[in-house]
Amino acid sequence: HNIMQFKTDGIVIRQQKINDNDRYLTILTRDSGVIHAYANRANSIRSPFCTSTSLMCYSDFIFSENKGNYRVCSADLRNAFFKIGRDLTKVSLSAYLLDITATVGVTDGLESEPLLRLLLNTLFFLEKDGADLFLLKTLFEVRALTLAGFAPQVAACCDCGVYPESAAYFFITDGELLCPSCMESRERKTGGQKLEKDLLDVLRVMVFGKLSDAFKIRLPQSRMRNLSEITEEFCCYQLEKAFDTLAFFYDTVQ
Repeated sequence: HNIMQFKTDGIVIRQQKINDNDRYLTILTRDSGVIHAYANRANSIRSPFCTSTSLMCYSDFIFSENKGNYRVCSADLRNAFFKIGRDLTKVSLSAYLLDITATVGVTDGLESEPLLRLLLNTLFFLEKDGADLFLLKTLFEVRALTLAGFAPQVAACCDCGVYPESAAYFFITDGELLCPSCMESRERKTGGQKLEKDLLDVLRVMVFGKLSDAFKIRLPQSRMRNLSEITEEFCCYQLEKAFDTLAFFYDTVQ
C-alpha cells in the first residue's frame, strides 16, 4: 500500500496527548471532512508544529495516509483564536461548539466546507470584546443542525401550510411549526414551545438568511437566551446527545 500525501486546511477540534511526545488529533478539514491524525513530537515546544496542532488552531496541513491511518507531516498556523482563552465562559462555549462540530462533522453526506466556515466565523466573533454569547451559541446550533440535515421547519405551519406572521408553536421532537389556530384545534399535540414574532423572525434568519446577516442579529439578552434554550433542546434531541460542555458553559455564564 502506497503512502499518499495530501494538503488541506482545517481546525483542530479535539486533541489528546498520547505520551510525552505525541498527540492524537481530530481535525475538521475543508476537503476531507473530519480526520483523526497522529502528530508525532507535537507536544515538544521545540516541535515546528507544537502550536499549529493545538486545540482550536486553524492551519494548513499536509497529511500522509497509510491504510486509513493519518499522520501530520506539516502544519502552518493560520489563526489560533488565542483571545478566547482569556475568558472562562468563552472557553466553555467554544468547547461546546467543538463538541457539536465533532458530532455533526461525521454525518453521512455532509459537506465539510460550510461547517468549517461556520465554525471559523463563530470563533472569530466569539473572540471579540462584547460578543453576544447566546447569539453565537444559538446561531451555531441552528446552522450546524441545518448542515447536518436537521433544519427546523420554520417557514410554514406543518398542518395547514400557512406562513405564520406573528407567533407560532415550535415542536422540538419533529422540528416543525404549528400556527396558533392549528395548535388550538389539535388538542393531542402538546409540548409546543411558543415563539413570539421576534423569536420567530430571528429563527428564520438563522435558518434561511445569509450567514453574514445572521451574525448581525440584535435581540435583548433575555429574549436571545429564551430562543437559545429552545434551540439547545432541539439540538440535543436531534443529535441524541447530552453535552457535558453545555453544563460547564452554564456554570461559568453570568
